[in-house]
Amino acid sequence: MKTLVELQNEIQSLTAQASELRAKEFDRTLDEIIANMRAFGITVAQVRDALQAAAKSKSKAKGKRGRKPKAAAVKAKKAPKAKASAAKAGARKPAPIKFRGPNGEAWSGRGKLPKWLQAAKDSGQSVDAFRV
Repeated sequence: MKTLVELQNEIQSLTAQASELRAKEFDRTLDEIIANMRAFGITVAQVRDALQAAAKSKSKAKGKRGRKPKAAAVKAKKAPKAKASAAKAGARKPAPIKFRGPNGEAWSGRGKLPKWLQAAKDSGQSVDAFRV
């Protein structure tokens, strides 16, 4: 097993080797880029514009941090009509109250008859007597 000092010396040696290799590859890569720019007639201004456009698209793609949007939300963003209908479906108003019980109970007249109104009906009272 190597000692701490031996590992640190090895790290320094590897770091120096990596720096030399990077410098050589950097020069070679830069020469390739310049050769390609000349071959295709690309200007420095075009490269600058492309870099700026790439940075903008990257920042837009990054978007908000946190949880990814659900598939339905993504589809709604893509299709404006779907977004409008989704907003309408989620923002429904409650049905107006049509019947009110003796203890303040309320019923819109939709769905199954509530227990309080069923009990009143069974006792002989008219349902219309509770109409608002």
